[in-house]
Amino acid sequence: MISQKRSAIPFLAKWVARLLVSLLMIPTSPTLADKTTQLASYQQRGVVRSRAVATLMADLTAQVAYLPFQAGDSFRAGDVLLRFDCRHIEIAIAGAKAELAAREVTYRANLKLKQHDAVGNNDLLISKAQADKARAELAALQLRLQKCTIIAPFDGRVAERLIEEHETPAANSPLLKILKDSELEIDVILPSKALAWLRKGMRFQFHVDETGERLDAELIRIGAAVDPVSQTIKVSGRFLTPSKRVLHGMSGTAIWQLQTSPQNQGF
Repeated sequence: MISQKRSAIPFLAKWVARLLVSLLMIPTSPTLADKTTQLASYQQRGVVRSRAVATLMADLTAQVAYLPFQAGDSFRAGDVLLRFDCRHIEIAIAGAKAELAAREVTYRANLKLKQHDAVGNNDLLISKAQADKARAELAALQLRLQKCTIIAPFDGRVAERLIEEHETPAANSPLLKILKDSELEIDVILPSKALAWLRKGMRFQFHVDETGERLDAELIRIGAAVDPVSQTIKVSGRFLTPSKRVLHGMSGTAIWQLQTSPQNQGF
């Protein structure tokens, strides 16, 4: 009997040792800090757009004489984007200058005659009004001539060319679509509940679909109103490290890494 009890002791010791090892391998429960603060990733689709996009038009009818830039070409502020053939306006300006000169001569002559009471006051006023009218007509033609040349308002690129040289577009028809590609923004539509954690200056990443790049960005603008139907709000961000490969109109995913509590997840 004593020998049987002694042989059972090693077996019992091994069993207790295995039990202790198993207990040590059981994962510990998270601490209170782990339960209350967790890192959550929030994603939403967005679109890249230029801050300045313009469709150029002209309120005159004339033949296109000069159109140097193709779609995709870059230009600098002050470059000539388009010039119309406006020789008919130049001829009209020459005639208006001659008319103004004649009216001014008549007015000055009437002024001298008035000093000697050789002309009536009405004749003097009429000659002055005629000179003023000729001056205004000349200014209107000169302003119209300025519209014959379209100058680039900023550095950018031609997004679309809607007219060709030697064509005569109708007045106020679209001619060129240009954009400022040096200042791109990211527009994202978020659920209005996101206002609970949204703050200007927040950092996020934008994963561009077309290029595969993941670029750092920051929130620069939060919409002024919530859409009551969809319960969404528009926000805008800017790239911290712009990429020349990213273009206006590209799409992607905005990704925020947030410290949230479990009850606030699912925003």
